[in-house]
Amino acid sequence: MAALDFIVCDESDVFVTNNNGNMARILAGRRRYFGHKPTIRPNAKKLYRLFLNQTTMSWEAFASKMRTYQRGFMGEPKGGEAG
Repeated sequence: MAALDFIVCDESDVFVTNNNGNMARILAGRRRYFGHKPTIRPNAKKLYRLFLNQTTMSWEAFASKMRTYQRGFMGEPKGGEAG
């Protein structure tokens, strides 16, 4: 099952990791090396606060904050992952 998971994640157009384990790191590096397919690393600390308040804001405000919080965590090709 782990091998199948790896293959599916490697071949997908976008990979969203939910942890910072070895498989996620290997996949992110491999995806960058072979054609830079986007890898999204959720910014858990900021998203936690956003999800707590998501019922009290409009979709536009939620989407805007999501994009802002994820800046630098979206797998940009030129070192944009610090954040």
